[in-house]
Amino acid sequence: LVPAGNDRFHCIVTARDNMWFKENEQPLLYMTFNQGKWSLPVRIDIVHHPSRIFGWTTGLTQIASNGGSEALVVWPTDSAFLAKWITVAD
Repeated sequence: LVPAGNDRFHCIVTARDNMWFKENEQPLLYMTFNQGKWSLPVRIDIVHHPSRIFGWTTGLTQIASNGGSEALVVWPTDSAFLAKWITVAD
């Protein structure tokens, strides 16, 4: 959870849904929190973790913000780290 300006926050989460994803996959989701309400989640990617130990992916997944509408999300893959800029419309 990082600031997005105007009492709004950027947030990333990983979730496990065995109905739709393989056992070693987790969707990486982006949401905002504003005025006590969460936005609908937006899927950024599907992240893979090498074992059944939950938290491996979440410990390496990071979000940073410029304090305003822009955020940078970084997450691991099998061979590298990926990153994505996110801009929230006002």
